[in-house]
Amino acid sequence: MIRQANKYDKTELIEMLREFKKESQIQQYQHLDNVEYINELLDTIIAGRGVIFIKPNIGMIIGLISPTVWCNKMHGLYELAWWVKPEYRNGITGYRLLKAYIDYAKQLKQDGKIKLFTLSKLPNTPNLNYEKLGFVKTDENWMQ
Repeated sequence: MIRQANKYDKTELIEMLREFKKESQIQQYQHLDNVEYINELLDTIIAGRGVIFIKPNIGMIIGLISPTVWCNKMHGLYELAWWVKPEYRNGITGYRLLKAYIDYAKQLKQDGKIKLFTLSKLPNTPNLNYEKLGFVKTDENWMQ
């Protein structure tokens, strides 16, 4: 069952984030493991500054609500991590997590709490038809 995460899920979420980081292939992140900061971030999100959907022991998706770069009164929901254990990746769990995130974000937009929401695509993220899900490609990020 997919549900919103709570404080009792934090240990599992931290482990999932570690696995997500390993698979992200972003070398600059590999040596980072500030558990105190991650705990604070998860507390902030769980307290209402975003959303975390979890399917215990299988996967999660995390989004953070933050002001946009152009206006501190205009907020967006920014997806930070979307991860499913490898043995569950060819099923429907990843899609269901994504759908929960999209449905939640659409409700926030309808309620006027956010103006936009994002989804990131790492090199190893599945090649979904993001346009079919209502997303528009706006940029690419490059790192050195």
